[in-house]
Amino acid sequence: MKLYHKAYIGQGQPLIIIHGLLGTADNWHHIAQRFGEHFKVYVPDMRNHGRSGHADEISYQSMVADLLELMADLDIEKANIIGHSMGGKVAMQLAQSHSKKIEKLVVVDIKPQSYPRGHDHIFKALFAIPIAEIVTRKEAEGILLQNGINDFGERQFLLKNLSRGDNGKFKWKPNLQGIWDNYEHIRSGVSGKPFMGDTLFVKGENSKYITGEMDLEQLFPNATLTSIPNAGHWVHAEQPELFFETVSAFLSHP
Repeated sequence: MKLYHKAYIGQGQPLIIIHGLLGTADNWHHIAQRFGEHFKVYVPDMRNHGRSGHADEISYQSMVADLLELMADLDIEKANIIGHSMGGKVAMQLAQSHSKKIEKLVVVDIKPQSYPRGHDHIFKALFAIPIAEIVTRKEAEGILLQNGINDFGERQFLLKNLSRGDNGKFKWKPNLQGIWDNYEHIRSGVSGKPFMGDTLFVKGENSKYITGEMDLEQLFPNATLTSIPNAGHWVHAEQPELFFETVSAFLSHP
């Protein structure tokens, strides 16, 4: 599938940033601008997200195939990769299946293993919004709040998936039903050959996605794990300066 993407063309090696579940390339705009000072940065909307196409299938294998097609279209032989959450699993699957396509790998706040179900309440709240009837985003936010999405930042993140159609009415950017139908694939783990390249795992100190010790020796023997203080799962949004400095130091180290 051809992926919509944003480009921040600077000098240096290619850098591809992969967003998480229900995210878009727009979520990474400010960080991508910063990285664009030293890299040729590309940020795609993954399938069924943002402005990219919709499909019945969404698996890590299919998303890796989409990325490989994007790299071929952009004439990128090898790139640094940053992936957050679901995007981190896409990045890890790419590393384990096509290691020669990756220079350095950064995985943000996700493990390679499968996770228990944790998004059911979010999809329930999103599906509760009568998308064809609401007039304002405030109405949609109120419905999210009524359905248990109590965190303001999380509500604002989810509401970024709304857009207006040509008729002036709201519509969803992502293929919500397609994502929901494939949720078991999304929460599954990734597998393949060990990735021998330099790898950095970045976790938010307060995040529940990476707790305790991670056994990375078998799959990512050259990996290090660092924690960003006063940050949760959206590390790059909550501590952008620390995140940028940490990842920049890793990518620029010989």
